[in-house]
Amino acid sequence: MSDHSHNHDHHHGNADVVMLRRAFVLTTVFLVVELIAGLWTNALVLIADAGHMLLD
Repeated sequence: MSDHSHNHDHHHGNADVVMLRRAFVLTTVFLVVELIAGLWTNALVLIADAGHMLLD
């Protein structure tokens, strides 16, 4: 047998973490905008949707 070894450590990056972070930030921005618009216009539907997004 030969004295031969390979290093199989692969680095594929963290593209999935970046995409998850972007989705979280986008959802949070929509939540805040809906909450502010709902409070400003007294629109219960917007406030309820912001609460629904918070709990999802």
